[in-house]
Amino acid sequence: MAKRNLATTAAMILAAAAVITAPAPASAAPPQIEQEADYRIVFTKTDAMMVPLNGATQRIDVRVWPYDHPGMDWALTHTGSSNGLPAYEIRNLRSDLCLQPKDGATQAGRRVEQTACNGRLVQQWNLPYVGDDARHIVPAKNWNLGVTLENPAWNGSFLKLDYRNRADPDFRWHFSPR
Repeated sequence: MAKRNLATTAAMILAAAAVITAPAPASAAPPQIEQEADYRIVFTKTDAMMVPLNGATQRIDVRVWPYDHPGMDWALTHTGSSNGLPAYEIRNLRSDLCLQPKDGATQAGRRVEQTACNGRLVQQWNLPYVGDDARHIVPAKNWNLGVTLENPAWNGSFLKLDYRNRADPDFRWHFSPR
């Protein structure tokens, strides 16, 4: 009897170990970023969309807004690679201006603006996939930073750069094809 209980216990332990050490199921491949496609860039925490302040067509800070507004459509153009990932220029379709850290300074706390496209590294962005159909927006010039909001709980907040963490929902963006 003791031998049978020992054998049963050993079998249960082996079965549990197999479950614990089994490889996780392969997740679906991340959605592809299409070249020259139009996107709405959505802050996943609030579903507010990226837009230049007041839909402006001149150099100005970029914010999010929860309702349809002129200037919410963006194009992504592959510019090469940096940090081992594809790099993209993010251009507003209404203004034909590109996203960059304010005044080109890639520092934590810096706002993000749209300004004349110039092809420089400061206007190139990596878009690493972080799961759940979300990506970070990372300046190619500084891999430690990512785009978030000055106030992530407010649907009208301005974009800024800050030190990013893969698990932090305040850095997650969804690229919704138009």
